[in-house]
Amino acid sequence: MGNLKIIMVAVITLCFMGGLQAQQSLHHATGGDATGSGGTVSYTVGHPVYTTVIAANGTVAQGVQHAFEILVTTGVEESHISLDLDIFPNPTKGLLNLRISDNSYQGLTYQLFDLSGRLLDQQQLTDSITRIGMDRYPNATYFLHVTDHRKIIKSFKIIKH
Repeated sequence: MGNLKIIMVAVITLCFMGGLQAQQSLHHATGGDATGSGGTVSYTVGHPVYTTVIAANGTVAQGVQHAFEILVTTGVEESHISLDLDIFPNPTKGLLNLRISDNSYQGLTYQLFDLSGRLLDQQQLTDSITRIGMDRYPNATYFLHVTDHRKIIKSFKIIKH
């Protein structure tokens, strides 16, 4: 009877220690964004898979991914810069208008970036309304910076759909 108690205590202790050891494993996940002519897809690698969709042209496994919102800088406050900038329509389907109401566009440039920070377009402003063609870019979110000698005056979050 005494040997049975010792064996049971030893087995329970080993099981308990094995359970504690199993909690030490970590799962490292990675991910990114893939952009193509049809749009943008966010993906992760290393998360549990819940559903798999199989089609003739590919397979997609859906897992866990946490959505996030990127907040946009609305402008850099400068005491000597007083520009009234507006961009419309936003969201846009093709043509985007950048309007400067006080005709102070000399020396200003706009820069269009995708979410990964890649510069897509850059032009000098030559009129109080500048038209920016967005139809060549896939449906996604973009950032438009208006700069004065490489200093950002105002940033816009552009949604193209």
